[in-house]
Amino acid sequence: MELTNLSTNTTRLGALLTLVAAFTGAVACNSPARAKTETSAAPAAAVRASLDKFFDAATRGDWESTGDLMSADFLMYTDGVQAYGKDEYLRQLKADDLKLDKYQLRDITTGVAGSGDIAWMTYKGYFESTPHGKSSRMETAETLLFRNENGQWRMFRAHASVRDLNAQAPAASK
Repeated sequence: MELTNLSTNTTRLGALLTLVAAFTGAVACNSPARAKTETSAAPAAAVRASLDKFFDAATRGDWESTGDLMSADFLMYTDGVQAYGKDEYLRQLKADDLKLDKYQLRDITTGVAGSGDIAWMTYKGYFESTPHGKSSRMETAETLLFRNENGQWRMFRAHASVRDLNAQAPAASK
């Protein structure tokens, strides 16, 4: 799998789609063995409500509201060993004109710590979108961390591995 840096439009788009899709994911435990620490109804419902708010804001291009759902110390990490703080990440997202056409999430794992103040989500995603009027397809592997800050779940760490599916496969040798 070839990965790109967040500095490219494709990867910025992938990171945005990653966040949008992550915030639409279910907050249910995928493993009965982890049910004791991951299925407390009240925290899971609150995380889900935060995810829904993020998705609603991102699909409207409301980056101020999207940013409100990120912790002040939010960091986005890429495979290129880059880290972007909240302000820089939002600045990059505002530069992209995104229409999310289709997305699929699979292998979703979510949980809420027994203390009730930290939540996490991992998943693999497939996205079809139209940034700046150009069709784009990509796959991702994502990890997101959330913190309960005064009753509001906010993302404080995110990591995205992005594979651009638009790249042409190399021609087979004869």
